[in-house]
Amino acid sequence: MYKFINNYETKLTAAIVAADTSMSVANDTPIVFGVGDVYRLTLQNEDASIYEIVDVTAKSGSVLTIERGKEGTSALNWNVDTIVICSITAAQVASIGDIELALDEILGA
Repeated sequence: MYKFINNYETKLTAAIVAADTSMSVANDTPIVFGVGDVYRLTLQNEDASIYEIVDVTAKSGSVLTIERGKEGTSALNWNVDTIVICSITAAQVASIGDIELALDEILGA
């Protein structure tokens, strides 16, 4: 299940390359995991013209385990101080609509 953190923003403390499956962030994140929980984060440059969407599947301190290149984005190389944010994505909004339609069918609305 996707989890969210309101107004979450941090930065990478170490560069990552496209093949990496973990990233270190500037603060001990408020991410708390339950069974099956996933956080969808975005890495982006200063003006958000280049970005990558990742799923965070685990954490240890401020090291996050990530699945790269979600929602049609590509795994990229990122420098120290890259911006990392938690905000709702297009696929998450679409899934809300899908859930609403499914509930309407179930409830006969």
